[in-house]
Amino acid sequence: MASTCGSARTCSPPARYYGSRVDGWQKQESTLGFVDVQIARPSPVGFYDGTARMIVQTQDASRNAFVEVSSPDGTTWTELDTFKLTLPGSPIPLSAYLSPDGCVAVVRRLGRRLLQALHRGRDATGAFSGAPTEIDVSAHGCCPSRPAMTTDLGSLWFIATNNQLVRRHP
Repeated sequence: MASTCGSARTCSPPARYYGSRVDGWQKQESTLGFVDVQIARPSPVGFYDGTARMIVQTQDASRNAFVEVSSPDGTTWTELDTFKLTLPGSPIPLSAYLSPDGCVAVVRRLGRRLLQALHRGRDATGAFSGAPTEIDVSAHGCCPSRPAMTTDLGSLWFIATNNQLVRRHP
């Protein structure tokens, strides 16, 4: 992601780029399949059902949502209707991440106790639905970042407030 600002302090919006061997590794901009959104913030890539997958936070004038996208080649992305988590109360979701195999989603949100981490595996239809399970990270400071869940749901790794790598068993 890059943002360029001119001398008049006008900034172009951030963009995502990719390169392929076919075009000689020339930088090409990708919209990730979204048009007319103010924000399209992708998570790291996971791989599920033979395709690359990402959870993308999108925001425009009428919607602030997380959407799963899929790509067979890493350059063309299609929006899926698979991220249907029910977050109790009125939290503010901050980010969502996929496990490397794309089977588990981890969501960070502002909640009752500052930042919370929640996780949910895919259901029988391949969607993330229902209420995710909260993982207590309160003993490690207020702001866990960069969460990553192991595929067996046995461990959550994250960076704690003191910049230490923490392994937590949900």
